[in-house]
Amino acid sequence: MAQPQEILIVDDEVGIRELLSEILQDEGYRVSLAENAGEARSYRARSQPALVLLDIWMPDTDGVTLLREWAAGGQLTMPVVMMSGHGTIETAVEATKIGAVDFLEKPVGLQKLLATVTRALKTGAGQTPRRVSLAALGTSTPVIEAERAIEQLLRATRPILLVGESGTGHELAARAIHVPDTPFVALQNGSRLVSNPMQLLEDARDGLLYCGEIGGYSRAEQKGLAFLLPKLEKHNTILVCTSSEQLANLAADGRFDAALLASLSVGAVMLPPLRERREDIPALVDRYWREISASQRTQATMHDGAVSALAAAYLLRAAAGQGAEQHEPGRRARRTRAHASVSQAQAAEHPILPAARRGRLLEHRGCGARPSRRLIPVIDGSRRWSSRRSVSCSATSAPARSTPCANASPARMASR
Repeated sequence: MAQPQEILIVDDEVGIRELLSEILQDEGYRVSLAENAGEARSYRARSQPALVLLDIWMPDTDGVTLLREWAAGGQLTMPVVMMSGHGTIETAVEATKIGAVDFLEKPVGLQKLLATVTRALKTGAGQTPRRVSLAALGTSTPVIEAERAIEQLLRATRPILLVGESGTGHELAARAIHVPDTPFVALQNGSRLVSNPMQLLEDARDGLLYCGEIGGYSRAEQKGLAFLLPKLEKHNTILVCTSSEQLANLAADGRFDAALLASLSVGAVMLPPLRERREDIPALVDRYWREISASQRTQATMHDGAVSALAAAYLLRAAAGQGAEQHEPGRRARRTRAHASVSQAQAAEHPILPAARRGRLLEHRGCGARPSRRLIPVIDGSRRWSSRRSVSCSATSAPARSTPCANASPARMASR
């Protein structure tokens, strides 16, 4: 006969401990009790329960801190369900990112308790954790943290909400979550959520349902999405939603359902923008370059100097973009001069830019021509790939360096 599974209940309220213990023992589980974090630490040092029901608010150490300790010490090897009578969405999201598999709000209903315990035990039944690779987005620490957060949510069989600015790789991340050889159903809009949501679930059964930019869904479409949430597990379907908008702001304005947001926010994962993980730029440039070369069937290679120049150009543009919402003429003029000076310096020192082109860039400085902030790949006569900057100047030929450009104003020339 199989040994009954043991559940550890950690709660400082004696009434809660006794009530939960009685219910779970009636269901055939063995139950151990701890009234604070200290007792829970001692128990975990001696044994590993099949499941932990962990209260968030305790007098000695709060439950989230204890959960973080277990995760850091390699002791978070069992499913943990957080409990609280006055928890917030933010607290639930934080606990889920650390490793909690679910969240129970007090007072705990009988059916809700039993369903959550069953699901959590199934999650921790010794299955090999799924690994998710976001290498297509990079290998920096922020990307790795996003991978781990997604893996935790998959183990908890929770819907995933990918948030972050447009262009941070929402669909790439969803493709990374998708299991090969299973359905991947991507909605172009939310209309099918209104017309036939159950057929949508059937199409995505055993696979992944991708709902992009849900902030733009109508109220009826949001209602259809909420209708699917409790049915995902039965259809063994992973739901991945994305939004580049602040859903909390939309909910505050009455444009997004607050209850739906609360359900999805527990599974929120932030995808970091490129400016916060600049170390990923060289590898991304190299990868895209190889893909382009393969698609064009060329044997072109990119010089290391070109990669460095592309990275420098991106950083320059990112720095200039900060505060772009302020459009004072004086600031625009100063930014233009700053771009021009940096671009000239890069052109002068660039290891692969032909000398004639370097000179041409420098010779236009008198007219205030602003080089483009994007490096443009070109092929010279030797079929060797290099990079150059385009110059927005009407002059068609390069004058001698001692000769001012024809477009230079008398005032600018005088300042020289």
